[in-house]
Amino acid sequence: MRLLLYGLMGCRTGADALALAGQMEQAGLVLVEQHAPRLVLEDYSTAVTLFRLDRIAQARAQSGRISVGKARSWLSSLEQAARVGTFRCAVSGTIVAGTRPV
Repeated sequence: MRLLLYGLMGCRTGADALALAGQMEQAGLVLVEQHAPRLVLEDYSTAVTLFRLDRIAQARAQSGRISVGKARSWLSSLEQAARVGTFRCAVSGTIVAGTRPV
């Protein structure tokens, strides 16, 4: 159950991701492999579609973590970076695979 909850909550930090293999082993799984892929996007429209950047900005503004103006400014700065060819978006993660012992 702990792993299910962990997966639903997602990894918040790199330390969380590194701890995942240990948590799988504690749950009785045999660790098969662990990967740390990185995705780098330079196309703004693809990044907006994949990561829903507009929804992220809207959600942060609605939560009060940032102002609506700051959210709009952030999106505008990303659009401007795309226009001049300097937009970059990188995402990394950890994939851990294991099996149950027979």
